[in-house]
Parts: sequence; structure tokens; C-alpha cells
Amino acid sequence: MHVPDTSRYRQLASLGIEVASLRFDGVPIPKHTHDEFVIAANLGGIERVWLDGKRFDARDGDITVYNPGALQASDGGSGAWGCASLYLAPSRLMPLLGRSEHHEFVQPLLRNTALATQLIAAVGAALDAETAADAAEADEALLSVLDALFSGHAEAVTRAVPNGGDVLLLRAEAQLLEQMMDQPDLASLADQLGLSAVQLVRAFNRRHGLPPLAWLRQQRLRAAKQGLLHGEVIADVAARLGFADQAHLTRQFRAQFGLTPAQVRSRRH
Repeated sequence: MHVPDTSRYRQLASLGIEVASLRFDGVPIPKHTHDEFVIAANLGGIERVWLDGKRFDARDGDITVYNPGALQASDGGSGAWGCASLYLAPSRLMPLLGRSEHHEFVQPLLRNTALATQLIAAVGAALDAETAADAAEADEALLSVLDALFSGHAEAVTRAVPNGGDVLLLRAEAQLLEQMMDQPDLASLADQLGLSAVQLVRAFNRRHGLPPLAWLRQQRLRAAKQGLLHGEVIADVAARLGFADQAHLTRQFRAQFGLTPAQVRSRRH
């Protein structure tokens, strides 16, 4: 295993899965969440992970597994590190695996070199596939790895019913998303919800691990990624979502996803 020379990405429309081989050159990845499951096998170097308040290191042969909504951040200290990654939406994944209930991983770090080797090979095959036959074989390999991961390391869970506080925050989130292009006035938003600005920040931190503006920045980046996958021009995406310019979008995008907007846009399928 070795740190890749550059990052690569591909969207697999057949499975609803995104795959990537990522290189990080000592630049920290800020706190963020994903709507998807994120599964990654270390390709070299040391990833220093912060996950929901806990810290651990991922090394060669390790697999990290993050449930949707987990708050995560990481860095490699002063050295480069890399990983082979999968991103899977729960709504697409569970039917693929023949599971009717929502499942989540029990532990975020798996030390299983054999399974990591299979995951790396499957991601590599998906990234390299040139023909329909190659892609079909890569899909099979990915599904086999996913079946092993969820069968051995995940459990069925019951989702909590939102309470009154959650409903209030959902209103705040919806309003922030409506104002995505403009810097929101937190004091005005809090007042509309019957809260102080401090209470609003505290509530966001409690629910998301991020204050409102950091949460909104993350939503902008997710929206940018979807726009790029649908073929939008990078400069148009930056302007539509309130980034100062294309360079501003590129810096923030790479910091969160380990990829440039151009890499994502060129490998959409």
C-alpha cells in the first residue's frame, strides 16, 4: 500500500455509489458531516481522526467506517496520507444489501488487512473500468465487500422521533438554506424562532456539532458537489451558491472532499 500521487474520483450511477482514491498533503480536513456512509481503507501514511469527540489513528490495513451524520475531522500531521473511499446513501444501500431496517456501524475503526485489501482492489477496479464488462465486475466486487462489512460490523438501529426542539431547529435549517447565497443575520433568525443568538448557536452545536454558519458552509459545499455532478460550470456553481469566486469554492471544496471541483465534474456518469 502507498499514498497515491493524486486524487481520483468516479460516480457509479448503477449502484448509487461514489468511489475515490484520495491524497491529502498535511492539510487538515475541518469538522464536517456526510449524509452518506463513508467507508475508507488507508493507503499509506497516518490519518489522525477526530470523530464525535474521540480520537484515533488509522494506518496501513485499517478501515474507517462513518455513519451518516457523524461529525468528523482529520489530518496527517506534517506528512501525506491517502485512502480508498466509498460514499453510499442509506436509501440506496439497504435495498442493495437486502436489508429492510436501517443499519449503522458499531465501531469506527476496523483493523482487518484482508478486508482492507479487498476494498482497495474493488475501488481501484471501479476507478479503472473502461468497458461495461469491467464496470459490472467492479460492481460485484464492491457489493461483496459491502456485504462483508455490514454483515460483520453493523447492527440494526431505530431512528428517534423528532421532538419539539428538533422541529424548531429544522425550521432554522430550512430558513438558512433559503438564504444560502447571502450571509444570514443570526440575531434576526434567532428572534424569529423565539431564541437568542447564543441559544441558536448552542442548539446547532448540540445537534450538529457545528455552529450555524459552519453548518451552512457545509451545505453550500454539498450543493456545489451536486451541481457539478449534474454538469454545471464551476464558475456558475460558485456564483449561484454565494462563494466569492471559483478559487474560493475550489479551496473549500478540496479541504472538505479531498478533490477539486474539476475532478468531480470530469468523472460524473
